[in-house]
Amino acid sequence: MLNMQGKHQEAAEVAKVGYELDRAYPDAALAYAIALVYQKNIDEAAKVLGQAKAEYPKTPAVYQNLSALYAARGDQDNALLCIKEGIKQTRDPELYIVLANICVKMKKWRDANNMLVLAGHAGHKDQAMIDKKIKEIRKIIPSDFTVTVAGVDITDR
Repeated sequence: MLNMQGKHQEAAEVAKVGYELDRAYPDAALAYAIALVYQKNIDEAAKVLGQAKAEYPKTPAVYQNLSALYAARGDQDNALLCIKEGIKQTRDPELYIVLANICVKMKKWRDANNMLVLAGHAGHKDQAMIDKKIKEIRKIIPSDFTVTVAGVDITDR
């Protein structure tokens, strides 16, 4: 709320106290990192999320936010590695969607399609949301892109 009011310094101070007092849940680390981003302190936010990744390795939001920070700094390699590590640790379908989006930006259509297939099969509490995201990304993949197995088109559109 403080960030939305433009009180970024105060938000960061409150979030830092919460983070230092409550290390049992990743939400405090995420809130602190977001407050740091509002202050444009990207390096410190990345450090907090890096620590959170070590402390909460099964939390998809940590990987998603850390990957976004790497990408914002222009470090696509670490953004990609972070998401891949998150997928390995969590098998969360939303991370497959994030990776598919990265692949689309890189025009790696086959990889994007593969991530969408995996997202569809990973299972999620809100599978309708995952299916909607899959359809949105599939619209971006060029219409002449096909997936073939033994000469048979198995492209899922």
